[in-house]
Amino acid sequence: MAKAKTRGLEQRAFRMTRSLIRLFSSDRAPAPPPRLPKQCGIKVAFIHNEKRFHSGIHTGAAQINQLMALALSARGVCVRNFYPRTQLTGAPDHLRGIASILFFYSLLEHKEMILKHDIIQGTTYTPLPFLPFHKPVVCHFGSTVRGYLDSTPLTKGLPKTNKLLFRDLHKLGIIRELDFSTFRPLEDIADVETLAASRASACIATSEKVRRELMAMGIPDKDIRVIHNAIEDYWFNLPRPATIQPPHLVFLGRLGGDVFTLKLIFA
Repeated sequence: MAKAKTRGLEQRAFRMTRSLIRLFSSDRAPAPPPRLPKQCGIKVAFIHNEKRFHSGIHTGAAQINQLMALALSARGVCVRNFYPRTQLTGAPDHLRGIASILFFYSLLEHKEMILKHDIIQGTTYTPLPFLPFHKPVVCHFGSTVRGYLDSTPLTKGLPKTNKLLFRDLHKLGIIRELDFSTFRPLEDIADVETLAASRASACIATSEKVRRELMAMGIPDKDIRVIHNAIEDYWFNLPRPATIQPPHLVFLGRLGGDVFTLKLIFA
């Protein structure tokens, strides 16, 4: 009974926190229609990550993907969203990369429906299961894992003060490991990103830096197009209040609880 009460309290606390985050979150664009109309032009199967990111709180990637889908729809392209559902649970830390890759193979249950589309598009390696089916595949890279790995030093390569800080975080249980469990799965994902990009019909890079990273991975420049990330129209359409005080940059980066992400913040 005590455990049941604790779980109930945790669930209520989670829902209240989620409601508060939604209350203070920015405006969201309306979702594109989930099914294709009977009459349409080019048909695009848009592969996303887990569906919960699109029904409530958005990650940055999910928001960008939604804006892209809406822009395509406004130009007569018929877009249908597909989300994998079956996650490999219980995988140890060093297999997290493999688990993330296998996650998208669950989309093969929708193979017949997805292959009816003219183009299959997804983020980085997410269209991987559909590369063998001779349908045009577009891989969209907002970043590359190889670029992250090249920019993130091993703990033993950090200056002494930073090295001691990470060792203290590890001793306190704030981070579970120093390098191995984080870098090994990311190496797996980096290799699969290279495979997907090299076999895709085209790659979208969101910046010149990402384009250079893809070229360093062996992707021909002719197969890469730079398309910068979209933002919401209301930043342009609505009058903005005058700035009373000079703006101050509080934080620019990525928050997280693993050693890899924390190193990106310090970098």
